[in-house]
Order: sequence, then structure tokens, then C-alpha cells
Amino acid sequence: MVKTIQVNGEMIIPGTRGALVASRSEPGAWHLVHGGKCDCLGYEYRGRCRHVAAVDALSSARVDAQPNPTFALAERTLAGAFAH
Repeated sequence: MVKTIQVNGEMIIPGTRGALVASRSEPGAWHLVHGGKCDCLGYEYRGRCRHVAAVDALSSARVDAQPNPTFALAERTLAGAFAH
């Protein structure tokens, strides 16, 4: 079972090397946040987005955000998303 955490109204799935944050504009979609960067269009255009802010808030909230083992496969699969 994948553990989701809600911080400031954002649904987050923490991983070992990043996190997935639920999209509001695309129900059912998730955005990958890794190393302070996000794969969403907002980040691509503005260099910031609410997904990165949500992960930052999770980090500072000191919530028990243990990485999800089931997210590890997705992390490996999406690892190249920020390679460019």
C-alpha cells in the first residue's frame, strides 16, 4: 500500500530520492519532484511551482515521511526525467 501524506492541502507520496505530488489540473496525474525541480509545465515556465513548495513544506513540517518501497520502482523508471 502506498502511503500518501497531506501537507497544506497537497497530496504527497514521499520516495527515497524525490516525491510525487498530485496534480490539481489533471485529476489522477502526479508530478515528480526531485532535487528542488518538478516535471510540471509551471516549473518549466516559471522555475517554481506549488509541487516543489509542497515537498519543501513536508520537509520542514517534520512529518513522518518514510519513503514508500513501492515508489522505488517509479523513481528508477523516472530517473531520467531530470537528466536533460
